[in-house]
Amino acid sequence: MRTTATTTSDAIDQSPPQITTVSIPGGLRGIVATEISAASATIQSLPDQETWCDLIASIVNDSSSLPGYEVLKYSGGNEVFRATLTWGSGDTSESIDVVCKKTVSPGGLKGLADSFRSSRARKNFDRGLLLMTANIATPLPLAAIDRARPRTNWLITEFLPDLVDLDRIALADLPQIPSDQQRETKDAIIKATSNLFARLEKGNLFHRDLKASNILLDGWQRPDHPDHPDKPLRTLLVDLDGLHKTARTDSTRWKPLIRLAASLRDYPSLSRTDFVRFLKTYLATTDDPAWRDHFRRLSQQAEQYAEKSRARKAHKLDGYT
Repeated sequence: MRTTATTTSDAIDQSPPQITTVSIPGGLRGIVATEISAASATIQSLPDQETWCDLIASIVNDSSSLPGYEVLKYSGGNEVFRATLTWGSGDTSESIDVVCKKTVSPGGLKGLADSFRSSRARKNFDRGLLLMTANIATPLPLAAIDRARPRTNWLITEFLPDLVDLDRIALADLPQIPSDQQRETKDAIIKATSNLFARLEKGNLFHRDLKASNILLDGWQRPDHPDHPDKPLRTLLVDLDGLHKTARTDSTRWKPLIRLAASLRDYPSLSRTDFVRFLKTYLATTDDPAWRDHFRRLSQQAEQYAEKSRARKAHKLDGYT
């Protein structure tokens, strides 16, 4: 079997794929990616329209039988899983690893309202394309499929291995890094993350839920790891429900930073000085020298946000979403 190649280049250039509409028996309709530039994509080839129809039917009808099927998250009928999609046969067979997010619309008035607007899958597919055109890396959107009755939609994106989210790094990896390597390691993370915020601002893109777990780092290894790469870290954005394009305001500029700080503020691996260095690095991209005034205000707002978040989640068993 020939498997499509995956690269981990530190470049962030991505070319939006060629999109084709599909209609599949069983009331399934949507869009699929059928072609993308090999020069900038992690996936070298994609199924054609007819093959996509067969693959989607297998996802909808019997996803658990797909090779490599693994549930990543399940809640209230909604499911996130990874699997391998394979087409062709013999020496010409190809495959891609994907993540699929299945969303079931609720009943009642909210479900009725959902039936008159674009599905969550289609919105996030379009948001992925929006990020790509803004030169911000995100897993390649491959398909957005919708079924009217019962209203269910599927978003399919590429699966990228060896990515670690910023939340896990702060919680599990940073405490284990030798003290003499802490500063250099944190500076690399700060540079990559502040550049992400600068690119979002330049593209007039606002993400209302830019918490640490939604920022992935490509190329991350602890510096004491034997496979530690000697290249810049690359950030990728996931969970795009909160992303939209808007005019720049104080709210759209500062709220994402507040959300990120609130998600990381209780971790012993990060100090007040680390947050100051991040803010100064970010502001250096915007020619704004007033970091002291911003830091004082943002610290207070991040603390307030974190307190409200804890209160909202107090009834949950694990305290997290």
